[in-house]
Amino acid sequence: MEYANLSNLIAALEYGTQLHISVVFLNHYGNEKTRLPFAHRIHTCPVCDKAKQSADGFASCYRCRNTVLKWCIRRKRSLGGFCAKGVYEYCRPVIRHADVLCVIFIGNILTDSDQQRLTLAKHVAPSLLRTMQENYTERDCAQVADLLESYLFSLFETYGYTLNEPTDALIDNIKSYITENLSYDFSMADLSSVFNYNPKYLGRLFKSKTGYSVKEYCNNGKIETAKHLLKNSRLSVLDISAQAGFNNVTYFDRQFRKHTGLSPREYRSKNTP
Repeated sequence: MEYANLSNLIAALEYGTQLHISVVFLNHYGNEKTRLPFAHRIHTCPVCDKAKQSADGFASCYRCRNTVLKWCIRRKRSLGGFCAKGVYEYCRPVIRHADVLCVIFIGNILTDSDQQRLTLAKHVAPSLLRTMQENYTERDCAQVADLLESYLFSLFETYGYTLNEPTDALIDNIKSYITENLSYDFSMADLSSVFNYNPKYLGRLFKSKTGYSVKEYCNNGKIETAKHLLKNSRLSVLDISAQAGFNNVTYFDRQFRKHTGLSPREYRSKNTP
């Protein structure tokens, strides 16, 4: 059977299971056929989503994922194991001429390990265990990874190895973390703790790759959230300010005017019937 792109193949492999598959592309690797929606560029499932509802949970999940990503890149080997919350995940680096092109993640797996169930019980309700894939071994994961790796090489060879615009796995990972974590206030020190880099270095790198400081990028995301809520909900400006991640409505108003040239109420008036 032929698939139009990587996203279609992932959907087919996940069909009828509780697996979650994601792929992180490194540097400039990838092409139009390997582009994935956000949900398949990160790890997400009901158990993980529940664990990530707090700022500490978010930080723990991203720290774990980033550690595994660096391990696979440096050692160029597959790895299977449990995250801090107890979810099993299998990771496979896709390698060409000693370069790691991307890393495949296959997760949301519940093994027969009693220790895993004890760990999960500390973080999520027992009912959520039904949303996980049971009876799936590391060998099963390796077979899925083999299919994905083979298909990826086929796409690379047919459509090219590189995108027109360069990407950076670390920066994409940070941007994903920020996008998912907008409702929390966090500092450069928090990010450096999650991603294991010196805060000054990480700040300079992020600015050089995106053109924004981390704080500017966060505010941009918060303003976009606020704009969506102003256009599509009847929430008060105060409630929207809080939902967008601003703890101070006066600061929210000032930032909104800076980005749009309008107050939140003026923006709503111009963009709703």
